Amino acid sequence: MLSSLPITPDQALLARASAARPVPTGIVAAHGATVLESARDAEAAGLIVPVLIGQKSRILEGAAAIGWNVSDVEIVEADDAPAAALRAAMLAGSGELGALMKGDLHTDILLRGVLDKSAGLRTGRRLTHIF
Repeated sequence: MLSSLPITPDQALLARASAARPVPTGIVAAHGATVLESARDAEAAGLIVPVLIGQKSRILEGAAAIGWNVSDVEIVEADDAPAAALRAAMLAGSGELGALMKGDLHTDILLRGVLDKSAGLRTGRRLTHIF
């Protein structure tokens, strides 16, 4: 069973991350309220430059539902979760994104996109997935 306790970030880690430049981060399948709230909060904290990847109409609906004006946020259209994962991985592989954040999709779908050879992320080095 998951804990019902609120999540409290480590303040020292947050301060250290805030001192660095914001990382262009692909939010993959950025449709749900929790995902969008997390992206909004990370942007407001100066941690990321969000790039929302998924079905644009659903992203806009979700952002409106939480009161987030995303008119200045890049949105990359993708028809479904596998397409969003592959598109995000390709953007990361080309260097346009520095990190990927899992949105409303299963982890195996995200990792399938990341591990697709065409994305350019398979470099022979260790892949790290943080949950």
